[in-house]
Amino acid sequence: IAYVPTNLRFVTAHGCGRVRYWDARSGTLLMTMHGHVGPVNAVAALPNRQGAISGGDDGMARLWDLKSGKQQKLFYQPYGGPVLSLAVIPGGIKVAVGSSDGFVRIWNIRSGELECELNTYGGAVRGLAVNPSNPLGQLLAAGADGYVHVFNPHHQDH
Repeated sequence: IAYVPTNLRFVTAHGCGRVRYWDARSGTLLMTMHGHVGPVNAVAALPNRQGAISGGDDGMARLWDLKSGKQQKLFYQPYGGPVLSLAVIPGGIKVAVGSSDGFVRIWNIRSGELECELNTYGGAVRGLAVNPSNPLGQLLAAGADGYVHVFNPHHQDH
């Protein structure tokens, strides 16, 4: 589940392969988006517009326009296995995608290009969080090994 900060709305991920967009005030389902093959494991909302990113067992991350319900972009990573976690980096231009292969991949949301790969050496990346302040963009990755791995993508060689 992810709160959409541009409205009193939220998005949810579902095992049936769908992403749903809801009104938080009334509890009304506004839209259902289709595209994933298999379960959707993670969702993240963009901070600066009505958009969300979903990640699923199909190894794909998808950018959705929440006004129209249309897929705007596909972040294709066939080598990573299922997408298990997502975090939008402050500014809303990049997204961190945690996968079952133990890597966190950072994608440029605008261009759709892969910018950086971080090997956590900790197994499947089950959770991601981004520091919104100091140090800006510091990334926390929770691995299947039971540890939280700390990265600063701004200073990584990539």
